[in-house]
Amino acid sequence: MNNGLKNISIDTFLSKLNSYFIQYNVTSCLLKAHFISQILCESDFFRTSEEYKNRDGSIPQNWNNYSGGSNYHGRGLIQITHDYNYESFSKYIKNDSIKDNPDLICSDLDYTIRSAFWYWIKGSAWGNANNIAANNDFLKVTMAINGGYNHVVDRNKALITLYNIFNIKNCKVHYYIKVDNYSFANSEMINSQWYKNNTIKVQQVEAALNTFYAGLKNRG
Repeated sequence: MNNGLKNISIDTFLSKLNSYFIQYNVTSCLLKAHFISQILCESDFFRTSEEYKNRDGSIPQNWNNYSGGSNYHGRGLIQITHDYNYESFSKYIKNDSIKDNPDLICSDLDYTIRSAFWYWIKGSAWGNANNIAANNDFLKVTMAINGGYNHVVDRNKALITLYNIFNIKNCKVHYYIKVDNYSFANSEMINSQWYKNNTIKVQQVEAALNTFYAGLKNRG
């Protein structure tokens, strides 16, 4: 990872991650699978703790669209953007330096990880993602974290991988959960204004997922 986090050991990273799993009540195998699948894609599979600049090192034009300007581009394992989110996180952890020094979120491991948990619980306009993930509502979880459906298939692939790693099919609580058949028809998103206003995007997401699922069946 960039900004001085490259040399953080796996043990140090996991110790910090596990401590916040407990603190933020992300404790079931299902919640952990949803959380990790999302932070994997948000951080380019732990390759970065900050949004990428252009290849030539220049600032991407879209960064200027963030509230507060380009200095409030995405940082952390969940890419927090906009000055008001930085300020909210700063107030939540009672550290006034975050808003004025946003690079702390991508250069200090504690803030890099904790900001993701804060957003998961407090930051999303869609509410506490624990409650959404507990219903295995992958499409709503993705909207809550990403604000859209960027890399939706990759997020689902990651969730399937974690489902297998965590052996959820043999979990006494979540044994009935399936992670390879999501659709808007079975998601709370179908009742949202976003769903009503984005017919084409809904069709694109459904088509991408259905193609992915068909490929899984062919391989299976």
